[in-house]
Amino acid sequence: MREPQTVEEWAAFHPKVQVLPWLQGAAHARVQRIRDYIRIGYSSRQMVVAPPRGLKGVMQRALRRLARWRLRTLSLQAPVDLWALRTWRAIRRAPAPAVIN
Repeated sequence: MREPQTVEEWAAFHPKVQVLPWLQGAAHARVQRIRDYIRIGYSSRQMVVAPPRGLKGVMQRALRRLARWRLRTLSLQAPVDLWALRTWRAIRRAPAPAVIN
């Protein structure tokens, strides 16, 4: 793998989503899953912003603890928690249905 040589190549370079020639298939998926758990368990945002209160705060703390446990034990199979979180985020981002009067 060579580094980008032009400004255009650097603009198209996204190291977080690059598929490396020596890391493909199941190994690449495993590394991506570890990265996802690191982002949940050790977010820099949680160190800067006041934690949310109520049910949202409880859920975030539970997910953070689960992510850290998964990383400590390398229990990465069947990431139901990641699937649920992605589904929840997709639902939240979905446009609201149009109201017909």
